Amino acid sequence: MLQSLTSATTEFMFNLGLWDETATVQFSRGVGALAFSTSGKTLVAGFWDGSIRAYSVKNLTILVYLNLHTETITQLLWGEVAGEERLIAASQDEKLSLWKLK
Repeated sequence: MLQSLTSATTEFMFNLGLWDETATVQFSRGVGALAFSTSGKTLVAGFWDGSIRAYSVKNLTILVYLNLHTETITQLLWGEVAGEERLIAASQDEKLSLWKLK
């Protein structure tokens, strides 16, 4: 039997891999997915309201705010297309989006 764990908390602890420092990032809304860029310089969070935010790992400032989806972001995946880093987002609204973040 499969079990799932659902959490309503919006505070996450993770190791950023920067000299073994650990940072706490507090989000003001529910998070559906997190992903680091292939370069390790950007953290992207997909939220329950369908929005996506990209943060600088160095100082945790918001780099970009994306608002295309209407349902929870369930998956975030970084990859390369034609030598450029791209972000793919999947949502419960049954849409996929492909982003080139500068």
